[in-house]
Amino acid sequence: MNSGTNAPQVTPSTFTENGKHGLKKEDGTILLPAEFDDFILLSGKQLEIGDRVVVILNDKQGIVKIEEAGWSWVLIPEFDIISYPNSIVGVKKGDV
Repeated sequence: MNSGTNAPQVTPSTFTENGKHGLKKEDGTILLPAEFDDFILLSGKQLEIGDRVVVILNDKQGIVKIEEAGWSWVLIPEFDIISYPNSIVGVKKGDV
């Protein structure tokens, strides 16, 4: 997940507030607010501005993009499974 730029890399850590999870940089800067049930991150992966993260909210999965000043939805959480092994995304919704 490389944005193709020389964006700074950060090693994310999770934090919890009111039972929801967020991501922050080592210096405490919040990358994603504590609004999600969980995340799917590659172990040891450093995030860059422009990278995408699979988020879980209300038992559904979606994708958010880390941005310079926050984040934005790429796919809203409406999928049962999101497979994101490389730059190709596979999604599953329902029994199909």
